[in-house]
Amino acid sequence: MKYITCVIVVIITLFITYKLNLLFEPKIKPPKKDEISLNIKSDYIVVLSQENCPYCKILEERIKDAKGKHTVITLTNSGTFKYDNYYTDMEIHEREDIINEVKKIFDTGMVYFPVILYKTKIINGLPKPEEIDDLFN
Repeated sequence: MKYITCVIVVIITLFITYKLNLLFEPKIKPPKKDEISLNIKSDYIVVLSQENCPYCKILEERIKDAKGKHTVITLTNSGTFKYDNYYTDMEIHEREDIINEVKKIFDTGMVYFPVILYKTKIINGLPKPEEIDDLFN
């Protein structure tokens, strides 16, 4: 009889602990990849790169002579951003729009470099060569 009482007390304790844990669990869920809504108003393709990222270097090399308008924003090892000349030549409203949309990407925590942003499209990671050609030429 003692064992049955002990088992019942343990089960009730576990149930109460579980319910308390659910009560204090944060209700905020990170957005899923397809829940992010981008709307870049610029005609530029934005490439988010990271310093010392081998895949980013491959992408940058492939798009170096591309005909499509693009800009590369590089996240440095110190946590700051480095912008290329195309970005600095843009109108101020285009730059602000791009920065606001890039913030959305970083707020999700789902960044796999390189990231390509164009209008409403997000490509995480290094795309296939034919996808790069289609997008940048």
